[in-house]
Amino acid sequence: MSCHAAEKWKSLIGLGFRAGKVITGTEAVRSVLKKKKAYLVVVAEDASVRTKAEFLRACEETGIPCIVLAKKEVLASCTGQSPRAVLAITDQQMARAVLRVVRPEFSFANG
Repeated sequence: MSCHAAEKWKSLIGLGFRAGKVITGTEAVRSVLKKKKAYLVVVAEDASVRTKAEFLRACEETGIPCIVLAKKEVLASCTGQSPRAVLAITDQQMARAVLRVVRPEFSFANG
C-alpha cells in the first residue's frame, strides 16, 4: 500500500470517529455486529489469534466485510484513543470509502 493510501484510510477512520461513525473495542464491536449495524470491521494485525478468528468468523456469518489492517497503535492514532484490537465503521459510505482505499479490488454487492 502506498504512503498516500495509508494516510487516506487513517484520515477517513479519524473523520468517521469524530463523526460518531466508528466504534472501537471488542465489546462495543461485538454489540454492533449482533445488531448488524456495522458495514466494515477492522482488526489490528497484532490482535491475538483468538480475537482475529472471532471477528473474521462473525463477519463471515453476517456478511460484513472484515479486514486485518495495521497495528493497534496505528488504529489508536486514528481515533486518539488507547490501542484497540478492533473497530467497526457504522456508516455505509464511510466503510466503502475505506475499502476503496485499502482493497481497491473489493466489489460491493449494492454498487
